[in-house]
Amino acid sequence: MKSVIKKVLLSILVGLIQAGCSTQLPRSTQAPIYTQPARQTFTTTTRPTATPAILPAQPTGQPGIEEQWQQALQSAQARLVSSLQGPALQQAEQNLQSWARTSQDEIEFQKTNGEVELNPDGKKMFAGRSAQWFAALLANLDLFTSAEIKWAGYRERTPDQKATAVEAVRAYAGQDATVTYQKTERFIFDPLRMVEDYLAGDYVYKVDVETGQIADIEPRTDAAFSSDVTGVEDRAKGRQKAEAIIHQLAGQTQLESLSYVENADPGYYRWEDRAASRLPDGQYRSLQVVFAEDGSLFSYLNTFSTD
Repeated sequence: MKSVIKKVLLSILVGLIQAGCSTQLPRSTQAPIYTQPARQTFTTTTRPTATPAILPAQPTGQPGIEEQWQQALQSAQARLVSSLQGPALQQAEQNLQSWARTSQDEIEFQKTNGEVELNPDGKKMFAGRSAQWFAALLANLDLFTSAEIKWAGYRERTPDQKATAVEAVRAYAGQDATVTYQKTERFIFDPLRMVEDYLAGDYVYKVDVETGQIADIEPRTDAAFSSDVTGVEDRAKGRQKAEAIIHQLAGQTQLESLSYVENADPGYYRWEDRAASRLPDGQYRSLQVVFAEDGSLFSYLNTFSTD
């Protein structure tokens, strides 16, 4: 009897164990399921990439700023050597070196403060207005070299040769004017022109040694001119007066062929030739008259080099 009861109880216990093993566990007690993270893909719009510099397959050989400058200086030096000799050559070379040093300072300033870019070979080049400035500098170097060759060994003219210049000054200042020679120099607006400076009254007269014409009249540093240069109030009358002075000093210049520059200052009158080659500083060749406050002449300028 006891053995039968033990078998029954054992059978019931086995059944309970098997039933318990098949029971589903709550979700909270199940082991977490891990999946492989999705692969992140990048497109050209989202993936940060470095853009490499694009260089030509073969160098172009285009010179940079310093190369252009050194080539220009070497060309200028070669021109001097082929055209001059002896003391004249030595003086011209010294003048060129002095001019080049000053210009080098300006180049460095432009490289720091101007517009600079890299050419296809990765060399620094001027751009925009700085490029225009550099082109003008190279043109001025060529002009400077030409002036050195033209005026090499130039000697001050004799008193007899200066007589025509003195006459030109007296023709305007008055026949009784005391005219005193001061010096000979290159015209500041155009180094291809040589002028002689004469003092007469309150003015300095600069006379072109080749044309015999007065190129510039300006007040002496000790002259008592008012700093308020307003000239005449009536511009029509002022213009007529300016034209009369130009015809007296520059001959029968055809002012109608030049461009008249309108200016609000009633004492300022200027005519420009916008078709001719420009001056080294980029300005148009011009004729200019400025009147002082009392209507008298303050200054005169003629940057034309024609006879």
